[in-house]
Amino acid sequence: GIAQLGMVEAVARRALGGRVRLSGFSRIKFKKIVRPGDELTVTLTRRPELPGVLAFRIESGGDVACSGNLSTES
Repeated sequence: GIAQLGMVEAVARRALGGRVRLSGFSRIKFKKIVRPGDELTVTLTRRPELPGVLAFRIESGGDVACSGNLSTES
């Protein structure tokens, strides 16, 4: 689980270009075990109703492996 959250953090930092500081995760749900060698897709989506919050999903084999929110500070 920690490795998955590290991947989300790395993707967020690349997507946001280092302009913001990441402040935490919330509402995390681990739904599927991820094994070494699994191909993963990480998706980030802005939450307009919650400024400074990005929703994330990690998918493996078409199934959601992990989801939650990532908070940022300007």
